[in-house]
Amino acid sequence: MPKRTPTAQPDLRLVQAQAEIYDLMRQPETTADRVKRLQLEARALAVEQVEALEAVLMQAASLAREIAEGGDAYPVGA
Repeated sequence: MPKRTPTAQPDLRLVQAQAEIYDLMRQPETTADRVKRLQLEARALAVEQVEALEAVLMQAASLAREIAEGGDAYPVGA
């Protein structure tokens, strides 16, 4: 146990609000439960990736529209 001095700073860490608290008294996770949990996590991450891709594609479409409406402002092939 480290010595406490009046000026010692406590070792505190910030955690995210949605951080899960692990219950040390619960039974170990079964393989089926683990597979189900990992599939749910993978599905959630896939949804995030698809939403990010959608946002980037919308930006690309907007830029393409601006270029197309630019008419002669953009030379052909440039």
